[in-house]
Amino acid sequence: MNDPVILLLSALLLDLCIGDPRYFPHPVNGIGRIALFCEKWWRKIFFIQSSQSLIWAGLASVMSIVLISGGLSFLSFALIARLGPIWEESFAVLIISFMISFRSLAEHSYHVANALEEEQLLKKAREKLSLMVGRDVDRLDRKGIIRATVESTAESLSDGIIAPLFYAFLGWFLGGATGAGVAAVIFRAVNTMDSLFGYHNERYQFFGFWPARLDDILCLLPARLAALCAILSSFLLNERGRASLSIWWRDRRKHPSPNAGQCESVFAGSLGLQLGGGSFYQGIFSPKPYLGEKIEEEKVSHIIRTLYLMAASVLIFMLILEGIVCGIAVLRCNLDI
Repeated sequence: MNDPVILLLSALLLDLCIGDPRYFPHPVNGIGRIALFCEKWWRKIFFIQSSQSLIWAGLASVMSIVLISGGLSFLSFALIARLGPIWEESFAVLIISFMISFRSLAEHSYHVANALEEEQLLKKAREKLSLMVGRDVDRLDRKGIIRATVESTAESLSDGIIAPLFYAFLGWFLGGATGAGVAAVIFRAVNTMDSLFGYHNERYQFFGFWPARLDDILCLLPARLAALCAILSSFLLNERGRASLSIWWRDRRKHPSPNAGQCESVFAGSLGLQLGGGSFYQGIFSPKPYLGEKIEEEKVSHIIRTLYLMAASVLIFMLILEGIVCGIAVLRCNLDI
């Protein structure tokens, strides 16, 4: 397979077809268990519970999970590759499909929207939303649930879909199908550690410093690529394209995270919603600035429009990657001449 985009498209299609089947052990769950084991182990080694020792314990945990997940995935590919290139590429498609969350994100968002259609199912909507966000959902009303769903989808477009595809794309140039699969696994390992430990509470304020910082660094470029694709999608789908661009330019740096505000500001402008604001996490209030301007009242249709924006953004991203591949091929031909 000479085109990495075909590999990534195959992984996307596989994810759309099977998603995250419950009957199959999911690698990300395994990464999560290893991460929790590493946390327990390094906390014991750095037994002095000072802020500095906890920071070093967090760094050691990050390095451990990267080495373990990357090493195990590389060994798995080395064994599979002995069966032939087709097996290696098929295994890469399977692994990359597990590292992206297109279908699961769409399903969770749709289930929230479906539950909101019936006022008496508000509790069910909160339960479905809790699978997507880390905030306390029991405090959210109907409009708050809609905003939280849009925010989660916008943020997950970057770190749940675009980023693993981006690193798989880079990995392919370093090591073919094996490089693509290993790169996607390593990114997902870091992102999983951020999801587990990246909280500003007493337990993880210092231990989660390096998991959060490393995830911020890895998502730096993918988040901005995702925002660009989302802006183009707003024009393509006849949403508020100009507003998505202007709100992104104005509000993209307001979010406490250096990356989350990129896509959230685009979606806020495109949908005419005001996103952000303070939220409760494990009973602790976390203040956040608002992104965008409230032009429309929050409706269930905003969740559906968000899913269309997400799908169009992924399609545009894949076209950009194919353009890069074609550009490299043309450049190689010219150099040969």
